[in-house]
Amino acid sequence: PPLDNDYPSSFWGVGETLVDQHRLQLKDSAIPGSYRLFVGLYDPKTEQRLPISGSEGKLKGSRAFVTPIEIRE
Repeated sequence: PPLDNDYPSSFWGVGETLVDQHRLQLKDSAIPGSYRLFVGLYDPKTEQRLPISGSEGKLKGSRAFVTPIEIRE
């Protein structure tokens, strides 16, 4: 669950926004360029992704677009 495992989705209110920060570590061999970062949630018991809903154009299956990222040399 988000927020260091302290706030499972069953506690969330409708329209509630959470900030859950994670650091991404990229390999030195990562190819420079522009990328799109997506996130998703899954059920820890079944390990299946949870369905999501929201703004059109920001969703892809069970993932939500968060932000573009740029990898530079």
